[in-house]
Amino acid sequence: MICPLSWCANKIKRVVRSTLSAEMLSLQEGIEEAIYLRGLIVEMLGREEKSVPIVAFVDNKSVTQALCSTKLVDGKRLRMDIAAIKESLDRSEISTVKWVPGEEQLADCLTKRGASGYHLMRILMSGHLPTG
Repeated sequence: MICPLSWCANKIKRVVRSTLSAEMLSLQEGIEEAIYLRGLIVEMLGREEKSVPIVAFVDNKSVTQALCSTKLVDGKRLRMDIAAIKESLDRSEISTVKWVPGEEQLADCLTKRGASGYHLMRILMSGHLPTG
């Protein structure tokens, strides 16, 4: 059982006009990192890509709503970011993008003072993310 972890905290690579744009851009970068890590895992273990699914988690509900909606958002660059993520979903490069409440975000302990790392440590030790 493996439980890879990749984490970074940095400024986003371009100026954005909204929180949704910033969250979508960060999601896109996270997806790219996950696809890269899956490639390494597949190569090392000699498995097929389908056997290593990618599920992205976000704590911004507007992100998941924008990805499920057919309504266009205002920003043209944001439209391109959304289209790129939808394309990754359509091509089955990633399985799904799920919303989780902010208080359940596992990475909070890496960025927020006083946030508990208990849930992250439990998942890293078990290799399983509880669903439900």
